[in-house]
Amino acid sequence: TELIRAERAERGRMLDGQAAILQATLEHLTLGVCLFDSGLRLLGWNSNLSQMLALPVTRLRRGMHFDEIFHQLRTQFAFPALQGANQMSDWVRSVRRKRPFSVEVRGEGGGGGAGEGGRTLAIFAQEIPEGGFVLSIDDITDHKRALQSVSRANEMLETRVAARTLELEDALARAERANSSRARFVAAVGHDLMQPLSAATLYVGSLIEEITQPGPRGKLDKIQRSLDSVSGLVEALLDISRLEAG
Repeated sequence: TELIRAERAERGRMLDGQAAILQATLEHLTLGVCLFDSGLRLLGWNSNLSQMLALPVTRLRRGMHFDEIFHQLRTQFAFPALQGANQMSDWVRSVRRKRPFSVEVRGEGGGGGAGEGGRTLAIFAQEIPEGGFVLSIDDITDHKRALQSVSRANEMLETRVAARTLELEDALARAERANSSRARFVAAVGHDLMQPLSAATLYVGSLIEEITQPGPRGKLDKIQRSLDSVSGLVEALLDISRLEAG
């Protein structure tokens, strides 16, 4: 009898030690965590759970039924339409929970956003041996807000890039129109200049053939070279305008 009592006491101390280790482990987690047995009764939890659910610590007690905590969740937070509270309740009550259950819930309180005071919670549930399950709750409000900020920044950047692209396209179109107009102007002016230049060149050439005196003929030769230079410049301008016009 004494031996049996000693064994029971030893087993009790071992269980108490394991419970203390489990509780210390739970408290070390940044998530809100709770454990339930196969009868959906609360076995263990950490202090973060009460903060996540805005529950006084005294409200949480060993043996508490899951539905009490679930009611607190449904009261404070809205479940998504395609993965509602009923799906979570069905998963908890399933005989075989082959796959984990996860859902993000948003509070119905103020702040125009997520959760009580604008909070968003990520809930994850997974089966543990002997038919129980572990439920973890993570406050992902800051993460969601950061994603929203990044998304808004990307939208603003895309809008600015699109506006700048339109400005550049418009500027390019104006430059192309101006270049085309300039090319047409140069071509028109060049053709108008070439006609009198050609006539003057022919006239000077005829005078050179008729005049034999060295003095006047030397002057006519200079005029001829000048006219040839001007004609060459005009021809170059015409070539450039044709290249720019394509």
